Amino acid sequence: IGLVLVMVLLVVALIVFTTFRPLNRIITAIDAPAAAQPSAQSRQGKGMQEVERIIQSVYNLRSTNSAMQSQLNEQIHEFSLEQVRALQHQMDPHFLYNVLDYFRWVAIDELGEGNALEEMARTLSEYFHIALRRSDYLVPLRDELHHVDLFMQLYAYRYAGRLQVHRDVPEDMLDCRVLKLSVQPIVDNAIKHGLRPRRYMGNIWIGAHREEEGVIVVTVENDGERMPEKELARMNAQLAHPEASDLDEHIGLSNIARRIHLVFGTSFGVSLQNTPTGMIAVMRLPERVSGMADPSASAPAPKERQ
Repeated sequence: IGLVLVMVLLVVALIVFTTFRPLNRIITAIDAPAAAQPSAQSRQGKGMQEVERIIQSVYNLRSTNSAMQSQLNEQIHEFSLEQVRALQHQMDPHFLYNVLDYFRWVAIDELGEGNALEEMARTLSEYFHIALRRSDYLVPLRDELHHVDLFMQLYAYRYAGRLQVHRDVPEDMLDCRVLKLSVQPIVDNAIKHGLRPRRYMGNIWIGAHREEEGVIVVTVENDGERMPEKELARMNAQLAHPEASDLDEHIGLSNIARRIHLVFGTSFGVSLQNTPTGMIAVMRLPERVSGMADPSASAPAPKERQ
């Protein structure tokens, strides 16, 4: 009887040692904080048995979950900040419109209706209303051209008669969808870098045509300063890869190129070329919003202005 009891105790001890002790180690690994994880060298020195591998997997899973939770918390925090910024941005234009409206009525009271200050305040208010309102990121080309008209009216108050804008856009292309705030920054870039060195005297031609089925081209040409070929090549290389470029002096072009790549793909974008009389910016976009970017498409050569 004594021998049987001793054998039973040995069997129980063996079961506890081989079964419950590893399970207890696994449970401890699950409940223990990540900082309590033993070093990999100590376990490797013991041979990395199956239980050790399970424990290692538990620690690895805990570490991965901890990193994912931290990243998720950061994203939730950033999303909350974006919501706060969005709500704040709703108030900023509202305040701006009210101030411009106040200036306009003061000008009317002091100088009467139709004076230059009243017209300037009205134009500026409408310009900012288009630029800052929350709308779809794609708008009809006619809306972008109207925004350009308002922009040029503001320039006209200071440089009346110096800047001339010419438009050659087919009627059937006015409803083509383009990126919001894409044409006006290109016009602004043409004035700043092409015509400003000539005391804001010159011409700007805005054109549009279909390059091929499903592809439209919008061009902005000026008869101002040309760009050295080396600098032009550098800029076009950066516009082809705007996500990795740093065009501090041409932030508008870089911004447009990045948005085009994000929305339509890298087959479309913005490029610059010298002309015999100045420079031309070429923006290529798909004609239909639902169309897929064609990876084989190449940048077009601008049509010669007649």
